Amino acid sequence: MKDNKLSGIAIQETGSWTPLPGLFCTSKIFQNDMSSSISPLKGVALILENNLQPEKLDMLQRENIDSVWCQIKLNGKRIIIGSVYTSPTSSRTDGLKGLLDHINEVREYKKKHHFNSIVVYGDFNARNQDWGDHNLNERGKELAKFIEKEQMAICSPFDMTFVCENGGSVIDLVLAEGPITSKFGMQWLDKETELFSGAPIRGHLPVIQSINVNMPEGQATAKKFSWDQANWKEWSLYIESHLQDGQSTLINEGYARWNALLKTIQDANRKYIPLKTVSIHSKPYWTSNLTQLAKDLQKARSVFTNRSTPNNKAIFDKNKQELKEELTKEKNSWIRRRTESMNIKNTTSFWRKYKKIFGANHGW
Repeated sequence: MKDNKLSGIAIQETGSWTPLPGLFCTSKIFQNDMSSSISPLKGVALILENNLQPEKLDMLQRENIDSVWCQIKLNGKRIIIGSVYTSPTSSRTDGLKGLLDHINEVREYKKKHHFNSIVVYGDFNARNQDWGDHNLNERGKELAKFIEKEQMAICSPFDMTFVCENGGSVIDLVLAEGPITSKFGMQWLDKETELFSGAPIRGHLPVIQSINVNMPEGQATAKKFSWDQANWKEWSLYIESHLQDGQSTLINEGYARWNALLKTIQDANRKYIPLKTVSIHSKPYWTSNLTQLAKDLQKARSVFTNRSTPNNKAIFDKNKQELKEELTKEKNSWIRRRTESMNIKNTTSFWRKYKKIFGANHGW
């Protein structure tokens, strides 16, 4: 946990596992041991860093549901975190159907008590091509139907999370709901981990989920004059007429005259020079087409975050490539226009602006 700088670990099939003393000295451990002689591998756990202020939500525990629930705080927001497991041999009542009904109970609790988001880490034993498995089983159909109906986000590494001698499956998934889904990064597998399964190899690979907790909610914007859209003819006439009107009141003091001129210019600016919103995209090469492509990419990213299917990933990658190509084209076009009219006198100012816009290490 310390080596990988993890803030939390969700574990399934813990059995009667007891952590070694001092192993998680900066964390709290929350367990639900449902193991028995008939089902020795049941049981789940959450290991959460103390700085997340974790607290167990005992009121969410159910007798036949293999789950454990806690609340944490991220950037002052209360988040419900769950670790869940459903056995591939369990009945429909206390299996996946029962677990999904229970997740809906937790969602109602989240809504009633005004939690920001909910994140569920689990071994669902549900296989479906939607999250990268090469197979489809009844549990996969049921889980996909639930996700579609309840509009929850699902995250998958699109690689086998369970490996065995005959292949493997993608059954370790993350379900989520709420603003935290916009901060989800990509998932990946720790394929170098020791499974301690002997030969043949059999076991679950650790799935690592990144959450960009410091990601800003939005980019700061400001209003500035759009000089290229100014009505300079009306602007000039306004200033000339007001300065002429002022002649009759003969202002003798130069300081007062200067203030009067400044006020006239400011009034003319407000009347005849429109304002534009300046943000991270306010670059001299930026166009309305780039704005639309950026919006399309943002929408595709949101859809892919909520439903990480191969089709949604393909759309996201396509939009990303289109924006990249158009961006390169407009940048090069701007540079070409500027360099065509460049002379020795304005070379220094051009390169100063170039470095400011593109960065000192930007290449052609």
